[in-house]
Amino acid sequence: MDSFTHTGKDKDEIKKLKETLVKEILQDFDSASIASEDRNQILVDLIMQKYRNLRVSLPDAVRAPLFHQVIDEVLGFGILQPYFDDPAVTEIMVNGKDNIFIKKNGQSVQLNLHFKSNEELIQLIHRNIQRLGFQIDPDNPVLDERLSDGTRINVVLPPIAILIPILSIQKFTPCKSTISNLLESGMLSERIATFIEACVVTRLNILITGLGATGKTSLLNGIAEFIPANERIITIEEIPELNLHQKYLLRLESKSPRQEGKHLSTPADLIHLALRIHTDRLIIGEIRGSECLALLQTMNTGCSGSMATLHAGSPNDAISRIESMCLMTGVNLPMRVIHEQIASAVDLIIQVSSFKDGSRRITSITEISGMESENVILTDIFRFEQTGIDTHGRVSGYLKPTGIRPLFTSRLEANGLKLSSEVFGTNLADFYRNEQSD
Repeated sequence: MDSFTHTGKDKDEIKKLKETLVKEILQDFDSASIASEDRNQILVDLIMQKYRNLRVSLPDAVRAPLFHQVIDEVLGFGILQPYFDDPAVTEIMVNGKDNIFIKKNGQSVQLNLHFKSNEELIQLIHRNIQRLGFQIDPDNPVLDERLSDGTRINVVLPPIAILIPILSIQKFTPCKSTISNLLESGMLSERIATFIEACVVTRLNILITGLGATGKTSLLNGIAEFIPANERIITIEEIPELNLHQKYLLRLESKSPRQEGKHLSTPADLIHLALRIHTDRLIIGEIRGSECLALLQTMNTGCSGSMATLHAGSPNDAISRIESMCLMTGVNLPMRVIHEQIASAVDLIIQVSSFKDGSRRITSITEISGMESENVILTDIFRFEQTGIDTHGRVSGYLKPTGIRPLFTSRLEANGLKLSSEVFGTNLADFYRNEQSD
């Protein structure tokens, strides 16, 4: 092969060289059979050997990035790997060879990247699935797995995916949000933080609801700071994301059947365990299934001040999801009984949403104020009001009080937490002036 003596050599030739190296290396390199700590060095040695065999001479400025690209192809996700390594990128979505998207800083962006063919993309997926110790084949063309660092990989291949392979990578980032971070980002204001703090100290049971990537866990992590330091807290999560620092904190992690075989530690199991070992507060990272009924029963039997997140598009959707999850237990409960469990257990629903500018805000705070006939009564205390979009495309607005004082106000006052009338909109002129100044 010709010798390259400058960095301006045709990019197509470099691309062909990379493809040749990758093809030859994959014939001799089986990453699944090599210990993970040895893979990099063995691969580098093999790259150098194959490179010398091709009698190629490249300057360092060309050779070094070429070798990195080869490593990314063999031990990583190829052209996707730089985005996998970028801490600002939280999600990578591939819909066939030509449609590649990332979510970065809260916004989705389509990349000007393409795989040569869908077959090349499928081969890349298979290499990584094998390297990570998972399995996917024509009989089982769907994969939904979590890596040891919490990153989630979802793959759907033909024939279930029509014509094109689908790959989604949701990167895991431990939650580091504090109330200070949330105030700075605009998710909530000082006045709303003061209100939520009063609710937490008064031991109201709180659900934080929202769709994916709207900041549910971030808000949960932040408001958990309000829990008094002398209380014993138990957290239950599938993937540990919360980052709490209270002195009497115990952290439990649930395991799926795939991870632990017959010896399961489901969220419901851990809720019952938490009660046996005593807890003042129970925090569930996310309610996903049949543990929902166990949590409602726990809230109703004295474990007040509990908190959890739930995937739902609105407070009404949250009630519907809770109904469905309670029915998943197989316990034959009439709908009225389920509604009574919800109405007596949950005090407050805090809804969070993401906006087109990438910001995440609390968009409603709703009290569960009882039952009417067989239905749960939801009463909005605050609702987000958008006031405009600035010259930079950023959404402006604030949580507007509805003018309704929640029924639990007396509980706040009994704890010495008397909030001013303007917080609930009794004096709206003062509220608007103070809220916009926060």
